[in-house]
Amino acid sequence: MLSKIIFSKLIISIISISMGLSQEWIPIESGFTGSITSLSFANDSHGAASCSNGVILKTVDSGLTWSTIQSPATSTLNDISYINEDIIVAVGDGPIIIRSVNGGVDWSIIRSGISYGLLSVDIDSSGNGIAGGFGQTIIITDDYGASWSTYQTDMFGGKFSGAHMIDDNIGFVFGENSIFGPLVARTTNGGASWQFDSFYLVENDVSYEGYLLDGYFFDANHGQIIGHRFDNHGAISTTEDYSNWSTLHFFDTLNDIDFMNENEGFASGANGLVLSTIDGGESWSVEYMAESLTLNTIAVVGESVILTAGEFGTIFRQALGPSGIIGDVNNDGSVDVLDIVRIVNIIVGNLPEPTGYELWAGDFNADGNLNVLDVIAIINVIIGTN
Repeated sequence: MLSKIIFSKLIISIISISMGLSQEWIPIESGFTGSITSLSFANDSHGAASCSNGVILKTVDSGLTWSTIQSPATSTLNDISYINEDIIVAVGDGPIIIRSVNGGVDWSIIRSGISYGLLSVDIDSSGNGIAGGFGQTIIITDDYGASWSTYQTDMFGGKFSGAHMIDDNIGFVFGENSIFGPLVARTTNGGASWQFDSFYLVENDVSYEGYLLDGYFFDANHGQIIGHRFDNHGAISTTEDYSNWSTLHFFDTLNDIDFMNENEGFASGANGLVLSTIDGGESWSVEYMAESLTLNTIAVVGESVILTAGEFGTIFRQALGPSGIIGDVNNDGSVDVLDIVRIVNIIVGNLPEPTGYELWAGDFNADGNLNVLDVIAIINVIIGTN
């Protein structure tokens, strides 16, 4: 009986340890000390960051390591779209658009014909994309950013600070109108026409002016938008029909938002603020990464990695581990000899091929390898000597 109690306590401890590790934010060395303005990933491994001074950072291992690229730009690059492993497009002050078709090795400056600085860009895998900027500028592309046409520019005041393409037809830009109010625009035909919507950030029957920084939509009507009130508080507005908006308010300003699916999302902002939701934005958990540090951007990479970045070349990375018990390789709720058998079969190469969960659960000592050391550790747990 005592050994069973001890074993149960060990399993509870193992669960606590595994859950704790899966939620840990790790600082990543970027090799850059300026401001990181935006993150974009082409797939689960290849990503890029736009930065001040025309710098671009690139990763090929899901954000674990980064290399520095000096682009043709010298001013701040405000946003970047990593479309596939070859094509990257970034926009910035100047205005400037730069484009690479070989993964960032070589860059071309693309002429847009506009005179206002660009703040945002997003290009779908089809090649259709949008960019926004000062003067409420909206420009569109249908050839992966090789050429651009102007939908509108040179408006009185206002800007579009964020852009989001859902597919080849549906896209959004987020920003500020001419009278300092939040403004969002939607296209459902690849940028040929746009529907504009202005609204206030309402809290307790008080309507606040402000501006939008970014947003994430799941379809043409359902999405969430992040922004600033003009009293320097943050706001997240949600809509189900692109006409009615409900807004949550936060003490610190917010800069970026991204979602893993319709339930799980993340946002970042001033004072190292990171928000997370598991209920589609109805409520948000609050975490502060670093006091007085502004986090400009946040990105979901696949289904297991979150990255946020900002001032002074700061990057934080969080790897979301599977839910389960370390050592419970067959996922039956207990750690026993059947798990040992499965681990040995994986080590010697017997079929079937191991799943991602099996590799995670079997790596008991968390050294990134599945080997005899993990077998010994699990045996010691089973017999109560570890």
